[in-house]
Amino acid sequence: MRHLIAGLQLTRAALALTAVADVWVLMLLHLPGEAPLQHPIWQMLIAGLAALFLYGFGMALNDVIDARRDRVFAPWRPLPAGRISMQTATIVSLTLLLLGLFFAGVLGAIQNQSVIPWPLLVAFCTATLIVFYNGLGKFLGPVGLITLGLIRGCNCLMGNVHAHNLLPSMVLMGHVTLFSVIGYRLESKRPRLRRRDFMLLALVPFISLIAMIGMMGYWHTLTRHWLLLGLGPIAVAIVFYSYVAWQIPQHRKEPRRRGENIIRTGMFAVFFYDASILLANGQIAGASLILALFGLSVAFFYLMKAAGRGLPTGKLHYRMRSKIGAS
Repeated sequence: MRHLIAGLQLTRAALALTAVADVWVLMLLHLPGEAPLQHPIWQMLIAGLAALFLYGFGMALNDVIDARRDRVFAPWRPLPAGRISMQTATIVSLTLLLLGLFFAGVLGAIQNQSVIPWPLLVAFCTATLIVFYNGLGKFLGPVGLITLGLIRGCNCLMGNVHAHNLLPSMVLMGHVTLFSVIGYRLESKRPRLRRRDFMLLALVPFISLIAMIGMMGYWHTLTRHWLLLGLGPIAVAIVFYSYVAWQIPQHRKEPRRRGENIIRTGMFAVFFYDASILLANGQIAGASLILALFGLSVAFFYLMKAAGRGLPTGKLHYRMRSKIGAS
């Protein structure tokens, strides 16, 4: 049981459901003039597994690469705490990558809409962005933050590449980039962001959004109905960033803790962005399914938190070794 908990903590299994919700929202979203998906339950199940495994791959890879740094800044994580070995974590990460690509390939075979296996191609692009972020991007300040948004936006397209509606991807890309910047600043991560970095953070997502809007215009999917769908995410953004504005000046908590709270809440807010788009389209059942995923994610998060209490941490091991050395 202890090893299972360590594996679930390594892959951030509770938050992995946010990636599933992102894939499902574009599969569930049914606009006028679009043909519904055939065999939607099987397609959603397979696409959800692909997103789940790719998310777990990214989190496990992050901990493998950051193992040395986490001994100082996050000793409670499974690797620095000694609850899972480096070899096991590496095997888990690679296995999840292969499973994610496998299920994306199966999804492409089921959809069989063209010669090109689009779901597999999108999954491969997502995995490439994940590797780039963990291996290099996160050490480049604004480049890493922009990459996080691109990962989320790309992942969203995996289940229904031919939907020609990029609104969910646009919303998620912007949201993840923005709350990641806020958390990055509060946690005082390195390298520190400079004025020119903020210009880059504003310019690149803006250009990406303009390009995506241009593509929707080319596909003739940029209609008044599209603007109606945007009302839901706008309402969610107002609520979430009001919470952020309240959380930032809370000096009773250290900045790092405030940054962690904002990032975790920002991840959970993804469910509400997805559900709000479906709700604005009148799809109450689809929105309810996404919110059910949210409830499952929160319950699993607190279950894992309770299960992790009493487990050894890196700080404990460090103190024990220090005492032995001093004696």
